[in-house]
This record gives sequence, C-alpha cells and structure tokens, in this order.
Amino acid sequence: MIGLLLKDLIYMRKQAKYMALLIVFYLVMFIQMKDTAGIISIISMVVVLLSTILVMNSFAYDELSKWDTYSLSLPVSKAEIVLCKYLLTAFLAGAGIAVSILVAFAKQLLNTEAWLGIYGAFAAAMVLTGILIPLLYKFGVQRARILILVIVMLPTAGYYLFQNLSLPMPAPETLDLFLRLSPLLLAAVIAASFFASCKIFQKKEL
Repeated sequence: MIGLLLKDLIYMRKQAKYMALLIVFYLVMFIQMKDTAGIISIISMVVVLLSTILVMNSFAYDELSKWDTYSLSLPVSKAEIVLCKYLLTAFLAGAGIAVSILVAFAKQLLNTEAWLGIYGAFAAAMVLTGILIPLLYKFGVQRARILILVIVMLPTAGYYLFQNLSLPMPAPETLDLFLRLSPLLLAAVIAASFFASCKIFQKKEL
C-alpha cells in the first residue's frame, strides 16, 4: 500500500514547480488578509482545487503509462489499488489544511470561525474527489474532466439561486445538528464512493 502511494507522489514531483508557485501565491494572499472570512475563502478554494487537480493528474499518468494493466501483476488486490487513490486524496487535503493552520496560527486567527472553515474545506475536498474518483474509473480522465466541471458548477449555481430567491437561512439548531452529524455523513459519502469505485474497477476491462 505504501508503495502504491509513493508511486503517485513520485509522479507529482514533475508538477512540484507549478504547485510551489501556486502555494506561494496562496500564502501571499493569505498573509495580507486580516479578516477571517477572506482566509476561509482562500483555504477552501486552494485545498479543494489542489486536491482535485492532483488526483485527476494521478489518473492521467496512470492512463498514459498503462498502470492499471501492470498493477494486476503486483501482489495487491484491486480494492487496495482503489484505496490508494482515497489515501492520496486524504493526504493532499490534509497537507493543504496543515499549511493553512500553520499560517493562520502565525497570524493569530485560529478562532472558531476559522476552524469551521478549515474543516469545511477538508470536507469539501473529500466529497468532491469522492464524486470524482468513481467517474474517473468509469469514464476515464478526458470525459470525467467535463463531468467534474458540471459537478463543480452545481453548488455555485445553487448558492446564487439561494441568494436570489432570498430563502430564509436554516435555524441555528438545524445548522448545529448538521455540523455534529457531518463527520458521519462525510464517512458515509466516502465509503459509498469507495465501494462504487471498487465495483467499477472490478468490472473494468484492462
């Protein structure tokens, strides 16, 4: 399992320069901001963006190198190969969150609102890639890119629709209950995504 994860991380060394530039740009914006809301927005954008792009790129490298066919000769199960992609997602999202926490700590902005934003960014990255990975296994990288653009646009469209319709916000008690249940909901989404990916990969002709 560790070897499979290292394989993806070694692939990503080729993109280290571009990732470093993006992270530096992100940190410069982060340091200049004084309001917690702005920091939360940057955290969410960068963590979700990096996690999604890098996971998609790992699938693209696998397709180019015919990795899935080669992996069948290794002493690992198909479930372990799929699990590696989810571990990669958690590692990337966790690394982005760790950097965000360090910078927020340095700026003394680690208040309750910031912690909620950081948790929300991690959850959003995991849910988005949880939707993305089965699509990548099912349709391949090129077709999945189009589908993920549609998926990303749906929450944005929903947000603007919510704003324009002037719908009332949920009661604080409802929001608090949702927050308490969110770890279980997140685990359920990831578990469903994992089993769907395993099922697709098992039936995939390599």
